[in-house]
Amino acid sequence: MNSSRRFLLILVCALAMPAQALSALPQAMLTQLKKNRIPVSAVSVYVRDLDADKTLLSWNAGVSRNPASVMKLVTTAAALDMLGPTFQWKTRFAAIAAPVHETVRGDLYIKGGGDPHLVSESFWADLRHLRHQGVRAIMGDLVLDTSYFQPLAEDPGAFDGEPLRSYNAPPHALLFNFRSVHFYFYSDTLRGKVTIVADPPPGNMKIRNQVKLVKGKCSSKMSRIRMAVKPHEGTTDVVFSGSFPRGCGGAELYRVVASPENNLFGAFQSYWKELGGSFTGQVKTGVVPAKAKVLYTGKSLPLADIIRKVNKNSNNVMARQLLLTLAAEQKGEPGTRAKGAQVIAEWLDRIGVGSTGFVVENGAGLSRKGRISAASLGGVLEYMYHSKNMPEYLSSLSINGRDGTMKKRLKHGQILAAARMKTGTIDHVKAIAGYLLTHQGRHLAVVVLINHDRSGAGRWAQDKLVQWLYDRY
Repeated sequence: MNSSRRFLLILVCALAMPAQALSALPQAMLTQLKKNRIPVSAVSVYVRDLDADKTLLSWNAGVSRNPASVMKLVTTAAALDMLGPTFQWKTRFAAIAAPVHETVRGDLYIKGGGDPHLVSESFWADLRHLRHQGVRAIMGDLVLDTSYFQPLAEDPGAFDGEPLRSYNAPPHALLFNFRSVHFYFYSDTLRGKVTIVADPPPGNMKIRNQVKLVKGKCSSKMSRIRMAVKPHEGTTDVVFSGSFPRGCGGAELYRVVASPENNLFGAFQSYWKELGGSFTGQVKTGVVPAKAKVLYTGKSLPLADIIRKVNKNSNNVMARQLLLTLAAEQKGEPGTRAKGAQVIAEWLDRIGVGSTGFVVENGAGLSRKGRISAASLGGVLEYMYHSKNMPEYLSSLSINGRDGTMKKRLKHGQILAAARMKTGTIDHVKAIAGYLLTHQGRHLAVVVLINHDRSGAGRWAQDKLVQWLYDRY
């Protein structure tokens, strides 16, 4: 297409655009809402043309609503803007004195820096580097310094009565494997039993295997297995009971069953032994003495990589780690939820979005109290689109029909892979927000918040709107 024809096409498209924002929802969305019995009063919509710098659609956009996990868009945007895409968390290993003849004659300290992605592979690599620094034997205990974050006195099951679920795990300065233990179940047909393995096994935890191997096909691998956690003085019993069909072969389960300290301690014991190290002490908490010498400093993935995991996979505890990190970095240690909420509110005011009606409880959106308006979310999206961190922010969002929480949505037709979105779902809340590249090449910021008893069915109305925007513009 030559330049004159291209200009003419752009001009025609521009003339076809409405001069003012639409004040009514499109018929396709209205029909779907009616079908799902969701009143329009329970819906907020905000659509902004990022190229023309004008609002295309505004419906109840100033009403503060619960955004569920779409709140992560605000937390990750604030972190990216204030900390920068290359920010890294540090985990420090220290001792009172340098090792002599490969031996630390005293306690080994680990100072947690709030790394949201301190997982088996990275922790094992940290310990390997510590071995390379000339440490083999540790004569004292393992002392965990978690003072970077203020300890949270909360019930992990308060949200939905599921305290063992990984998505309910509270943040921690030494969060390891998202506080989850990976349980493997194997059908051992030769010995007629079910083998259960925890990887890595938490410290001071015992598995009580009462699961029976039974005949049958594998219809639902874990539906017949029951799990109970029984704390004792200094130890925890994890009891598995029920039955496991022979036809299942293997299955796996992630659950939070141990304290953060024992979770890390078990991994330390296992990995240190694998690396040829010697340790016979116990685990305890404390603060690294001022005179201690840092033996090694482990570094996390860059923030740009972290927010991809937060937004694409909607990882709750990683988002909560971000909020407390913002608190500690901007307001000083220890990081607290109150400081984190203040940091983000001040940031919203500073970038011109405003914090009126904004409530953030934990940064993840797994909350009954979180509130923000569609217009404010749209303002955050617009600010980030025009910021120097736009590439990292956009790449953290799910691609419709391709990956993340948008993998099964809007996956047919030309709209496939045209949106970069974050979704949010809890009881009575269905939300979606992000960016859309329309068929005419326009870049839109789109926000839809639904708060209603029947909001679960709101997904279809949201998709109708996004499809309508793609086709119209």
